[in-house]
Amino acid sequence: MDIKIEILESEGSRENLLWVAEGKAQLCIAQGDTVYSAFNGLFPFQKKISNIQAIASLHTEAVHILVRRGLYLSQIDKFRGKRISIGPEGSGTEANARALIEAAGIATNEINLFHLNFDEAIEAIEQGRIDIVFFTSGY
Repeated sequence: MDIKIEILESEGSRENLLWVAEGKAQLCIAQGDTVYSAFNGLFPFQKKISNIQAIASLHTEAVHILVRRGLYLSQIDKFRGKRISIGPEGSGTEANARALIEAAGIATNEINLFHLNFDEAIEAIEQGRIDIVFFTSGY
């Protein structure tokens, strides 16, 4: 059996699923909640993606929230006015962060959002350019 695999670098789950829908990729890894949104045509997808199937669940993921040293914020509703990295645009992390921020009753005009990847966000929080970092991953 001759199997050829080409790995494509993407911004995350949303882009991976769109590539499957468009035929640019035949297989992808994506967060379970993002797959659900794609299959049902929910945000951040404009329409349903019906040509996807789940092969396996790899691991449980958690939304991690890092707060800059010196800020003592015990609840998400205290994030108003803060500089927040919500992950790359279109990523599963962005979808998770937006859902949590919205559930806390915070409008996007009450915070400053940045689309930084994990490495950029860690550097920015260490340098004090970002107050809060969201990222979704396994633990």
